[in-house]
Amino acid sequence: MHESVLVAIFDKKRQKVLLTKRRDVPVWVFPGGRIEPGETPEQSAIRESLEETGYKVEIVRKIGTYTPRNRLSKYTHFFEARIVSGEPQTTNETQDLGFFSTDALPYPLPPPYEIMAEHALSHETYEMEIPNSSYWIFFKSLLKRPDLIARFLLMKMGIHLNS
Repeated sequence: MHESVLVAIFDKKRQKVLLTKRRDVPVWVFPGGRIEPGETPEQSAIRESLEETGYKVEIVRKIGTYTPRNRLSKYTHFFEARIVSGEPQTTNETQDLGFFSTDALPYPLPPPYEIMAEHALSHETYEMEIPNSSYWIFFKSLLKRPDLIARFLLMKMGIHLNS
């Protein structure tokens, strides 16, 4: 089990949040990923943001630490960050990125992201179990998109499809 990070990067007015569309399983997500050995969660958040978006960011605050019900990760550290420099770019991990209104997030989006977006807008710090983070809930949300289920299963078997 590993620890991971997610990063909410807002526009200057703090009305829109930056999301990336993954290449392997094409869903919209916050930039983020696994914390590498020797990294702090903050360092990982900065690195992952640059790798996935092209933006160099600085951490504004820690939004929370979340524990999923399943074993996808040990903890997910969620940060708010602001853009310092850079230009938007897609990468080998992302096929698209864009700023979205926090009350009109794109589909498909992992189930806990709506709750996490609300947390990002508040000024509180959260430490909690994510209620919508089981494999069953994830698959149930994807039943309308069997192509995404197939891509997810292939990814778990080590077969990565980048489109």
